[in-house]
Amino acid sequence: PTLADSNYSLTVTATDTAGNISAASSALNITVDTIAPAKPIITTTTTLTNDATPTIEGVAEEGSTLTLFVDGVTTGITTTADGTTGAYTITPAELSDGAYALTVTATDTAGNISAASSALSITVDTTAPAAPTFTTTDTTTNDTTPIIIGTAEAGSTVELLNGDASLGTTTADVTTGIFSITPSSELSEGLNSLTVTATDEVGNTSSASSALSITVDTTAPAQPSITTTTSLTNDATPTIEGIAEAGSTVTLFVDGVTTGITTTADGTTGAYTITPSISLSDGTHNLSVLATDVVGNVSVFSIILPIEID
Repeated sequence: PTLADSNYSLTVTATDTAGNISAASSALNITVDTIAPAKPIITTTTTLTNDATPTIEGVAEEGSTLTLFVDGVTTGITTTADGTTGAYTITPAELSDGAYALTVTATDTAGNISAASSALSITVDTTAPAAPTFTTTDTTTNDTTPIIIGTAEAGSTVELLNGDASLGTTTADVTTGIFSITPSSELSEGLNSLTVTATDEVGNTSSASSALSITVDTTAPAQPSITTTTSLTNDATPTIEGIAEAGSTVTLFVDGVTTGITTTADGTTGAYTITPSISLSDGTHNLSVLATDVVGNVSVFSIILPIEID
């Protein structure tokens, strides 16, 4: 007869040709189970990873054997669900970069196999972003926290480094990949070698960019001097001579007011000449100059040259 699902104790007797019946055999206790386990569940929610062998977690019938399938094909990889909670973990062999549908089935001790779980769609990405690039071209500045601009993988996290020291992170634009970042701490006076790396959303980190060598100069030029000694002249636009920081821009002031007139000190000697563009009125005027270096640091005023126009 066909046995219904249940527990049974089976025995047999033997009857010979004369009709004598033996004692019953020892009992065979047997359980009939034709019911497949409930569909197992995958509780892992990760859908994007840089782990080529991601661990999958879930819940199935207690004590059942879980088999992992990738894109509907068995991997042959199995694990046993916890005998009390049904919790399980299972790990595939290394997956190449790409998208996958992972499922599991549960097989009970009687060999009944469940329906496949709902699929976990997961993408494996182990490829690092390309090295980011700088578009900032300034190599000298008087700003100790200059804004640095460049391009990286769209949406990646860009980290700014000065040598091995991190100067903060920012996120590259999700469409263009353009980033701008301001150092989180001041750059030191002198030469700094800055690089950036890009890390994608699953944690793959690029190689470092080419270095941006940037020199910070916050030191003002030395006080310029006026070497002209003339104190009385009939020239209403007298030429003034002096010495300033080599290559600096010298600005002329008359009676403490800028004339807007500038000249560039010699790149080697620092010598300069500068002449008012508007005639000075008769009388005594106090002439002075300022020197501004190439990054915008401004000196103190020179000593005043009092000059009388007659």
